[in-house]
This record gives sequence, C-alpha cells and structure tokens, in this order.
Amino acid sequence: MRRGSRALRIGDYESLWGTDGVLAYLRTQAEESIAVILNLTAERRSLHLPEGVTGAALISTGIREPGSAVAGLLELEPDEGVVIALTR
Repeated sequence: MRRGSRALRIGDYESLWGTDGVLAYLRTQAEESIAVILNLTAERRSLHLPEGVTGAALISTGIREPGSAVAGLLELEPDEGVVIALTR
C-alpha cells in the first residue's frame, strides 16, 4: 500500500484527533489525503471525525471491510489500526 501512495511515502505529516489512547495522523501529498488511526489500548474506543471529513477504509486490523465508508463516529476495536483514504 505504501508503494502505491505518494501521501504515505513522501506526504506531509499532521497530528490529528488523538485522545484517550487513540493516535491519529494525516499524510497529504497533492490531492491525496490518508488518515492513519490507531487504538493503542486493549479496550474499544470511539473517535468523532470532524464534520465534513469522510472517506473509505483502505485496510484495517479489525473487522472493517476495505472500501467501507467512514464518517462521523468511528468505532475502534481493541488494538485496531485503520488506514482511511479521505475525501473532503
């Protein structure tokens, strides 16, 4: 996945919405924006994406299917990581 994404390889880095054991960051290159969201706890966590931020899951270590829509409230399984292609 990294080889196919300029944002993941060389994109700018920006810390996002990290709270309560959740780390989230954005990688952006030109028109491509990828969010990486990691639940670093052994418990379920919820993360509210900012209004107007939507996307599609590219890959997840949980049960989330690739291509599934992501918007609003994001529920994370324990120790789950998800990579999201954002559309703003």
